[in-house]
Amino acid sequence: PRAVGVTNQRETVVLWERATGRAVHPAIVWQDRRTAARCAALAPEEARVAARTGLVLDPYFSATKLAWLLEHDAAAG
Repeated sequence: PRAVGVTNQRETVVLWERATGRAVHPAIVWQDRRTAARCAALAPEEARVAARTGLVLDPYFSATKLAWLLEHDAAAG
């Protein structure tokens, strides 16, 4: 891309294909809750996650969204 516009979309995640600059998958917005089950599965590790990141386990944050993209879209990996 010749330019990139940045806006405050909180924890929205989008991946771009390096060669074309096109989005690999539609953005997963900050309100999306599709990773709630993943967060629940990580509950036994919540203290460790909090100690390393300062964050609670919640689908709001980007990490589980990125993991979901890598697991569900071959173009992302």
